[in-house]
This record gives sequence, structure tokens and C-alpha cells, in this order.
Amino acid sequence: ITDVPAVTSAMFEWEKDLPKAIGDLFQIQSGGQNITGFSDNNYKDVKIRYANFPTPDRTIDYSIIFASDNNAYLVIANSREQIYSIIDKLLGF
Repeated sequence: ITDVPAVTSAMFEWEKDLPKAIGDLFQIQSGGQNITGFSDNNYKDVKIRYANFPTPDRTIDYSIIFASDNNAYLVIANSREQIYSIIDKLLGF
């Protein structure tokens, strides 16, 4: 992404609709209506926003990652392990 502040703002705004918008893709039951909201996490100094659903294998995690190639990427994943793995890869670990 080239405009990090704009994407960050858009993602915060999209959070209320994100579970419903990608619920089928991530196989989240009931369109993601069983969450209380997104929370913050941090992994290797990368900020992550996440929402957990009723079962532990159904989540939405997203982050803007400043990679080792000096580019910024928006990543949306469906588990903590997946977002951590993507962060590791983009940071060059």
C-alpha cells in the first residue's frame, strides 16, 4: 500500500462490516455476528488487529506490515499463527 494512514483509517471503519463481508471466505458462521469487536495485539513490533469468533480456529487478523523490501502491505489472515507466519516472512525471518 502507498497511503498507510488512509488504509489504516479505512480498515478501522471497515471493522464493523468486515466479518460479514469476508465471513464466507473465512468460513465464519452466522456472518461474523458473534464478536464484540476487534482488539489489539503486537508481534515483533508489528501492530495487529484481531477478532475472535466462537470457535478458536475462526478469527480475523489484519495488519499493515512494513516489510524488509521497504514496502507496506495490508494482510488479512484467519488465525494468529497465520498472521505471525506472514509477518515473519515479510520481515525476512
